[in-house]
Amino acid sequence: YNAGDRPAAESLFHQALAALPTAENLPPIERVNVLYWCGRVAMERGQFAEAERHFRDLREAAKKVGKYSAADREEDALYLARALAAQGRYKEAVPLFEEALAQAPKLNKTEQAVALAEMYVAEAQLGAGEVDAYLATLGRMFEKYGKSASVDILTRLAWAGGLSPEPRGWEPAAFAKAYRAAFKPTTTYPWGYRGLALVCLRAGDREGAEAALQKVGKTAHPVDHLIRGLAALARKDPAAARGHLAKAEAMIEEAKPTTP
Repeated sequence: YNAGDRPAAESLFHQALAALPTAENLPPIERVNVLYWCGRVAMERGQFAEAERHFRDLREAAKKVGKYSAADREEDALYLARALAAQGRYKEAVPLFEEALAQAPKLNKTEQAVALAEMYVAEAQLGAGEVDAYLATLGRMFEKYGKSASVDILTRLAWAGGLSPEPRGWEPAAFAKAYRAAFKPTTTYPWGYRGLALVCLRAGDREGAEAALQKVGKTAHPVDHLIRGLAALARKDPAAARGHLAKAEAMIEEAKPTTP
């Protein structure tokens, strides 16, 4: 796995998984490890239902581990939440993202890490249609981080707020100005520039959105085309929007791993 040979790793992990039912004397932590890595591989391959199954079994197996750390509990909750969110099951993912966030005080998480965990909660709440809860989370985030000078932290705010098609609880134009000012000439942060592009779009600044996308680097991402598609819709150009959406879908399809 660490050498980059994912097909070989997947085969070996699945062999270990197949042996679990007969490994009665296997230490619980070893059972957890097998399920964890099978879940990780399934996530990487886009097999989210399979990943969900492994992570659910992992969390059950972890109950038999004597000293299971808060860091491991946090990671397990995050992976299961991501597997559910990837299937569009945001309502089920919300309490798991909240569970992971609750571990932050025990783990002395950095401000950046806490902001990331809060972003996950907000995005899941938005996807689940829990508008009041989403706005409450977003409000707390802007209160805590709105004056930050960290591009990393502001990027968490950008995605938490910018994914909503109707900005509420924040002012996109004012935030875009502060966010842009945090970038330095030497900043190389593709997802930061994508976040800036999204915020500019929500502020009605389509030129600013495109300028930000020009700085993401040479490696394109489907999100780039999605943002450009939204910009095309904003200027009432559905043909261009469909073209960008088609490019995004093609990139997603091309990136899907094949069965070894």
